[in-house]
Amino acid sequence: MDETSTTAYPCPLGNYCDEGAEEPTPCPIGTFTFELGAKQEVECTICQMGYYCPGNGVDPDVCPEGTYCGFGQTEWSICPAGTYQPYVEMGHLNDCLPCDAGYDCYDEGIGNLYSTGDKYACPDGHFCPSGIAIRPVPCIAGSFIDDLSQPPQNINFEQVFLGSTTIAQDIVDCDFCPRGYTCPTGTGNRYSYPCPPKYICPAGSGLPILCPPGYYCEGTGEGLLESAECPEGFYCPAGTSVPFPCGAEQVCPKGSPSAFTRGMTPEDCAPGTYLNVNRCVPCEAGHVCIQNTSQKYPIDALTEGGYECPPGHFCPTGTTDQTIKKCPIGTHRVRPRGKSIEDCDACPEGSAQNREGQRVCILCGRGSIASEDKSTCICEGAFRTW
Repeated sequence: MDETSTTAYPCPLGNYCDEGAEEPTPCPIGTFTFELGAKQEVECTICQMGYYCPGNGVDPDVCPEGTYCGFGQTEWSICPAGTYQPYVEMGHLNDCLPCDAGYDCYDEGIGNLYSTGDKYACPDGHFCPSGIAIRPVPCIAGSFIDDLSQPPQNINFEQVFLGSTTIAQDIVDCDFCPRGYTCPTGTGNRYSYPCPPKYICPAGSGLPILCPPGYYCEGTGEGLLESAECPEGFYCPAGTSVPFPCGAEQVCPKGSPSAFTRGMTPEDCAPGTYLNVNRCVPCEAGHVCIQNTSQKYPIDALTEGGYECPPGHFCPTGTTDQTIKKCPIGTHRVRPRGKSIEDCDACPEGSAQNREGQRVCILCGRGSIASEDKSTCICEGAFRTW
């Protein structure tokens, strides 16, 4: 009341005026008055739920989205992180709703969750179950979620209307990593990790797998072969990106994991030798090695590539059919497998042989005798020849 005025006027809003009061008394904090002329404190009404009274005691303010206001509050209470509250005039903590599946309510005081676009959408590479203060869960290794992922089917109209439909709320929303790529835990782009050279990456790979032996793997990229069988003439140990050429003395069939030292075959052995394990050695004395034989003592030219030294001959070590030796004149050999000239027997007494390489000697007959060298028979008496 003005000190110079004697005129009374109604007690203003937000105050009460006791009888005879010269000045209005403000209503207690958290209360207000609906009308002018409040006479006592009991006419100050406590601020209702859903509203807050900041202290001027006039009109209560509406509790905004993202908050709640209990009885007699002078300011709103902010909904905690992990919740959202899309309505006005809410009066209890329980009005703060658990964060919806597919979203990450990491801020305090979130109002209409769906009107914020993708601000609170579950981040790529993660799924977000419904609940209070549940943080995004990364997709397990070998899976991903990105902008190209198909949205789940259980989306509501509001999400469609506001355009926020690519949400991930469960592990089943994580897709398998595509072939040719790896997806570590929490991958948010299916093409972030192309398969490196020396490795293969089947669908669902969390880590690259070493290229198997017998194959080479160039990695993922334009013009590259993810994996291919090692070609003939090359070998590919595990983890090969470029096949290794075989050496001159090596053998590498198609799909070889390593180079093999080429084993010798009978065809590698020259006439007069035979294959003994992995080397050619001279033919055994008493035998003839024609070609392509692995027999130490061949006896059949067609099937074994050699034969026994024939009667009337001797065959030293390394004999071919071109170097077989004949028993000399005056000797013979009845049995096969002669090894040296000592195996050629001199003709028996009373016989001779005038040709080389003979099995038997010729009996000189009556009236003749063998020459000293057994090369011919000599007639006895005049006017006779043999």
